Amino acid sequence: MRHHPSFTSLFVVSAIALFLVGCGGGGKKANEPAAFRGIYTTSGDCSDSGKLTIDQCLEAMEKAVAEHEKSAPSYGSLSSCEATEGAAQCERTHAGNYRPVLLAFLVTASKPPVAKPLYSSGDAKKVGFRTASKEFFLTKDDTVAMSQHAHTLAEASIPKKAKGGKGKGAFGS
Repeated sequence: MRHHPSFTSLFVVSAIALFLVGCGGGGKKANEPAAFRGIYTTSGDCSDSGKLTIDQCLEAMEKAVAEHEKSAPSYGSLSSCEATEGAAQCERTHAGNYRPVLLAFLVTASKPPVAKPLYSSGDAKKVGFRTASKEFFLTKDDTVAMSQHAHTLAEASIPKKAKGGKGKGAFGS
């Protein structure tokens, strides 16, 4: 003789399944705050925030440097690089091409911590940094922490003509 589940037992099993799915059986919870993010120039600068240890910062930043080496925008000449990135914002690679200078890191205090390479904004009206994909993090933005050293570096990388002076750039002549 075959046993058929009753309506009540099906209802109970369905209710339990819905309850477990509704509890967020995995992943990030809706009310969980976003991981802390900060912009830093060195692992010591990062660890001074108190959010990560110096070793965690160092490991995340080393991975970001490897990402920079592998996927930073590349230009065939210094003039084409500076036309896009700004005067004195480019460096020559071992392959003879040019790329933007790595200035800082966007560090996310997740598990594990993650860092992204940051470059000069390339825009005198946007004091701050940007990722290779053109996501901007400005000094006036309060959604991400910025160390004093990173803030100073962002201001120093503004082209001099934007600050009222003449010349190619903050680091150039």
